[in-house]
Amino acid sequence: MGGLQQRISHRISYSELLSSLFMFPIQITNDYVDVTKYGVFQAYSYKKAYVNELIFDWIALLHYLLIGEHRGYPPNAFFDPQYYGSSRARDRKSSAFAEYLRSNSPATPPPSENFDHQWYCSQNPDWHEDFSHPFLHFWHKGMFEGRHPAPHFDIDFFIHTAGRGHPDIRIVLYEALTREPESVPLNAQELRNRQDKFYESIALRVERELTEPRSPFLVFVQVSKDYRSELLDEPRGFDLMLNYYDGAEDWPPTADYVLLQKGTKTTAIRKILEELPQLFERYEAVLFLDDDIEIDRAGVMRLFQTMKKYKLDLAQASLTADSDCYFDIVKHPPEGSAVCALTSVEIMMPAVSCRVLKELGWVFKEGISGWAVDFLLSAQVRQRYGNKIALIGDITARHARSTDLACGAFYRFLREHGIDPNVEAGYIAWKFNVDDSACAISRHNQPLDFS
Repeated sequence: MGGLQQRISHRISYSELLSSLFMFPIQITNDYVDVTKYGVFQAYSYKKAYVNELIFDWIALLHYLLIGEHRGYPPNAFFDPQYYGSSRARDRKSSAFAEYLRSNSPATPPPSENFDHQWYCSQNPDWHEDFSHPFLHFWHKGMFEGRHPAPHFDIDFFIHTAGRGHPDIRIVLYEALTREPESVPLNAQELRNRQDKFYESIALRVERELTEPRSPFLVFVQVSKDYRSELLDEPRGFDLMLNYYDGAEDWPPTADYVLLQKGTKTTAIRKILEELPQLFERYEAVLFLDDDIEIDRAGVMRLFQTMKKYKLDLAQASLTADSDCYFDIVKHPPEGSAVCALTSVEIMMPAVSCRVLKELGWVFKEGISGWAVDFLLSAQVRQRYGNKIALIGDITARHARSTDLACGAFYRFLREHGIDPNVEAGYIAWKFNVDDSACAISRHNQPLDFS
């Protein structure tokens, strides 16, 4: 007993387990047998959340039946003991989970807000052909056939967004549906509502602007009040627009434009295109930079000049070897390829032609975080204009900060507003059939179109 006890989390109390087991030994045995045979207890997820991943599955199930259910711990992504228990008078000696699994009538109360038992039965009258219970039909078959568990829950949407790339969708469901504060959207409209709420809270203020452009090229930088860069120095050869997202009040005198708007670079571009499109349309091309991209003025001008020379619609500089970037080719362009045809550009520093901003600017409405917006933009450019996307390999920039998805300020900010970049990217990839995999940015196998 002592050796086994060391493998079990301190959250398990043996005295609780034993005392509960001795009180109702026959009922516990019956419940245990029934839940086990239906194959719906999510042992791995339950152990990870409430007990200890190292214990045996049968101990985890006993823990649930004897202790966990009374504490409101979910045994399955779609079963909430408290939700189900509040819907009917029931025998408290029996497990609510086991009781639900024994009641296959269409009139049975729903096990949680995310599985509408009666609605599922009405939508899937064939459930009884292969299974003894509508929930078993959904869990073992319907889920993988795109049959939704409730009117508000689009299982296809979930699989292609929050669940994409995971080998076991059921584990993702458990983690998503049992963590209330960080819940993910369950359908496309819910995602759009969150995006709209975020966007509508943004107000754009223009504190400084040029009456007429001084150059045919513009550099836009999404900045905080601490921004410092040699791009602020003069002479430049391009106009400079600083978009402050943190309410700064002291602006560099050399900036040609000073804009204030909270949000992300993607929402900032969208807001300008919708409210003040002339600020972009007066330029031949615009380079959009994150504030942690380090590039010198000469490099920027060469980028614009190369873009104009080869009639490119999307371009970007290469990154230094010490830069943080997911796509290796951006850091290591092919030897001898000063201008290398790419399948896509990366959102951190794309240079975009005026006609793309005018005709394809709608793509910036498709996301808040920017994830996969760059791939969608690239796909639309190629579809409309041909192969006009390139990496300028002999111009280098440095990405000064590493990307911290878990604790970085940008990603914490998004989570606070219910925005999950992975969900956004997954939806764009699914909706528009866009590749956002590790191969999304690679060398294109066709030559550039210089027409």
